[in-house]
Amino acid sequence: MKGKYLIAVAFLASWTVITASQLPFFFEDENECPAPPDPSPPKLISHESDCDKYYECRNGQKALRVCSTGLFFSKRWRGCVDQRYSDCPLPTTPPTTPTPTSPTTPTPNVCPAPPDPCPPVLLSHESNCTLFYECQNGRAILRFCAPNLFFSLKWRGCVDQAISDCPPPTPTPTPTSNPRPDRCEKDGDLLPHECNCAEFYLCKNGGKALQQCQPGHIFNPLSRTCEKGDPKTCKLDDPDPICEEGELIPHECDCIHYYECKNGQKALRECPEGENFHNGTLQCEKGFNCSWPICSEGNRTKHGCNCEKYYECENNDWYLRNCSNNTHYNEATQTCTSPITAGCETPGYCKDNSKKWHHECDCRLYYECKNNTKTIHDCAWGEYFNNVTLTCEILTDDATCKNDWDPWKIDDYYF
Repeated sequence: MKGKYLIAVAFLASWTVITASQLPFFFEDENECPAPPDPSPPKLISHESDCDKYYECRNGQKALRVCSTGLFFSKRWRGCVDQRYSDCPLPTTPPTTPTPTSPTTPTPNVCPAPPDPCPPVLLSHESNCTLFYECQNGRAILRFCAPNLFFSLKWRGCVDQAISDCPPPTPTPTPTSNPRPDRCEKDGDLLPHECNCAEFYLCKNGGKALQQCQPGHIFNPLSRTCEKGDPKTCKLDDPDPICEEGELIPHECDCIHYYECKNGQKALRECPEGENFHNGTLQCEKGFNCSWPICSEGNRTKHGCNCEKYYECENNDWYLRNCSNNTHYNEATQTCTSPITAGCETPGYCKDNSKKWHHECDCRLYYECKNNTKTIHDCAWGEYFNNVTLTCEILTDDATCKNDWDPWKIDDYYF
């Protein structure tokens, strides 16, 4: 009888060892990422304190993601939804005690409470001088500067880097394992284009493959997805309206996935292996290739805003390439040649030295061509640039260009 007990104890001990080794698989912490390889679809984890943020598990690590404006994360729906459908507990805001600070002076990098002031409050981005925030209804809305312009709090907009008060990021040493700017560190990453917000790069096989958002969409570098917006101004639209129940919706930048409308919100779905979602039939189909753009192997084409870069077709994708030894891409010969023979003009280049012309949106600013480079200037306070006389002049009633946000009035500023 004693031998039977010993056998039973040994059996239980061995079962304990086996099951203990499997505990991480069966009892995985819901706030931790599983070990690689990543599941499909990837695991999403709620943020610790902010309902409009969440984490996506990639290679066993948490990658921070940000919901579009006005949406909140939901574990149930596996994505960002309207607040009424979100299961994320919103933090209770304690009552605040009024401070003697002037109500017209917003706290740095914090939007004032509604109603919005006029002109709206603009805030600097945390780390990128080509981005900034515009306050709307108490929320910070991400905005993009036009190519080669940088945000300035002083000038309340995007200006030339020479007069921007936004400190450029401290350059970091280039990794020795990946020294080329046309290469990617991690396949699958989505990276913003240098000057076209309607395009972006997909990291494939260590290179940057050019991709394009669908019409009426722009790439959001925070959420790393294509969202509805204006490609000309690079401004995002308001959040999508509620969809119709059962509707199938194409994904913004990935033809393997699509959305199904459930309870008025978009729920992420994935096509079976070997199939892609067809935007026309709204079904997953075999043999359908939705990659953009289709190109001929070995063909080359110019870059949108940099003369020292170009694209080369490889496996139906346009991959970013760099010219060497300070040469420029020559579109006629499809090779890199000297800047003189290439005939490529870098943005900011101007031909007519000493020429002056007005700024796009601020009547106090104007451009002048110096040393074949476009530079920005400002008129003195109380003066506007006259595009006819090409000089700064005192503001008058018949001025053709006036800034609505300037603090002075004609009657009481000059007397």
